[in-house]
Amino acid sequence: MENNNAHTALLVMDMQAALLQSLTNADRVKASVAKAIAFARYNKIPVIFCVLSLREGFPEVSNNNKSFAAAKSRL
Repeated sequence: MENNNAHTALLVMDMQAALLQSLTNADRVKASVAKAIAFARYNKIPVIFCVLSLREGFPEVSNNNKSFAAAKSRL
């Protein structure tokens, strides 16, 4: 497959261990993502890995963010 679109990339995100552990089909998800990455690289499509990094104490997390506020409150 030829990459004719200069604006094409594969974005890989939400692959944190904690998230994957909560999935019953984590091995299948990881295998599918690995296959997509291999395909993209073979076809010279850029692969972008999105990583979330928070400072100690999570000062950037709003208390209105239900997902992260729970984790912040456990500190």
